[in-house]
Amino acid sequence: MLTFLPVLLILFLAGLIFALYWSEQGRRYAWLISVFGLLITWIGLFSLHWFRLPEAVFPAWRPYEPLTADQIIFRWDDNGWVYAVNLVGLLLAVVLTAPVRFKYNSNPLSWSSAMVFTAVGLLSILSGSPLALAISWTLLDVIEVVYVMLIIRDYRFRREVLTSFALRIFSVGLLISVIILARQPGLGFTFANVLPADLPLLILAVILRLGVLPLNLRYEKELPLQNGLTSLMRITGQISGLALLAKLPASVAVGEEASWIYVIILLLIFYASVMWLLSENEIAGRTFWGLSFSGLAILSALQGKAPFSTVWGVAIICWGGMIYLFTVRSQRLRLLMAMALLSFSGLPFTVLSSGWQTVASNTGLTILTSIIWLVMGAGFIRHIFSERESSKSFEPYIVTTYTLGLVVLLAAAWVSVGLGLQNGLQTGIWWGSIPVFGFLAFSGQKFFRGKSPANISNSRAVWVQNLIQKLIGLMSGFLQFNWLYAILRLVFHLVQAIIRFLTVLFEGEGGVLWSVLLLVLLISIFSGSQ
Repeated sequence: MLTFLPVLLILFLAGLIFALYWSEQGRRYAWLISVFGLLITWIGLFSLHWFRLPEAVFPAWRPYEPLTADQIIFRWDDNGWVYAVNLVGLLLAVVLTAPVRFKYNSNPLSWSSAMVFTAVGLLSILSGSPLALAISWTLLDVIEVVYVMLIIRDYRFRREVLTSFALRIFSVGLLISVIILARQPGLGFTFANVLPADLPLLILAVILRLGVLPLNLRYEKELPLQNGLTSLMRITGQISGLALLAKLPASVAVGEEASWIYVIILLLIFYASVMWLLSENEIAGRTFWGLSFSGLAILSALQGKAPFSTVWGVAIICWGGMIYLFTVRSQRLRLLMAMALLSFSGLPFTVLSSGWQTVASNTGLTILTSIIWLVMGAGFIRHIFSERESSKSFEPYIVTTYTLGLVVLLAAAWVSVGLGLQNGLQTGIWWGSIPVFGFLAFSGQKFFRGKSPANISNSRAVWVQNLIQKLIGLMSGFLQFNWLYAILRLVFHLVQAIIRFLTVLFEGEGGVLWSVLLLVLLISIFSGSQ
């Protein structure tokens, strides 16, 4: 059971912090204990790169035909280690930056909740078999829906909570259906024997796991600590889905007959990147940030490079975590975010340099990836320079720990990708990344000097802008699935009306006569057929 040692340590720390919350004396030390406990766990995870823990296998768990049951396996591998280091690094960053959110009710209860979500998310990352992954997904979904239902008291939003929960449970059902349909007699179903025909269903399961469909769920705005706990919950859910892609063999890719999947994924990525750029703030665009990089990870899997899709998950955790937690602004802190932008740009030997090789298999895809990358980076810069609280309103030690929290995410990305991923830091496609970085550096410099780009004023540009906004509005309306809910309600009310009519017909006045008439009619039909 040593495989679960980091998970158990985080759960133990969560229980300890929860207990300290109920003691007036304990609350004074809860933050300090949380920081040191998570720091020790995070540093310990780095040692697992050289000293791997043994895998945990639960064979013969089924009482009937135990030898043919699919195994439940949890193990550490390179991709799982990378995800674990960054996910625990995000948890540590959330706690380190918590003092700036004390007035928003950031307290030991929220820290212990974040620890529980992270620990259960680690189970998805460590899953070494499809059945273990299905169990981990279900556990994470149940914990999240229970937490949200306890927080949200308004019954108007509870339908959205259950709808989102149902979609994620449906993703578990898709994974189980693949396990049943694709399993080989006597061998079961493992990640190693996934076939190209299984890939579309698995990718659909991953998309449903991302928590981005349906779009614009109102209940998410009711959750507390949007920049801290809620953002960690969303990132953990997305990484639990992308963990499936990282476990697929590199030889699995969709054929040319399924090229329509490429088109749909590319449209979703482009739509998400534009919406991220146009979003009101980083929290409003959080869904689109995750959807864009998750789409790039899915695109990698479609081209037979699923094990290398981990780098896009790192982008969701680290750069997403940094922009979500970046609620205190100063020129020095913006310089730190500029270093994040350098890592994010995809320049040779930076964190996302290997990302070019996973999606840009030809010149056309390289150009398209450059455009997407440029739009995402422009949105990143725009949100960095939006107005927030000044660092001067906080004590120096709070600003110091806040800065350390952002540095943790930056360091986790560089070290984990450099050590854990094969060819993680490489040249990439330099002729695609250098122009992107040049444009982003120029835009960042203009913003840094307080010179925002000029507003679009000519009528032709305004016409194009309005057209783009209308197209985006149509796509957003489609992805919100309100039309699907209307159709389902119509079908439900139609079936309900038919059942009500039959009930009145057979159980109301004269219902016995109708029953006898129907019985006589059936007897005459069967007698005639004989």
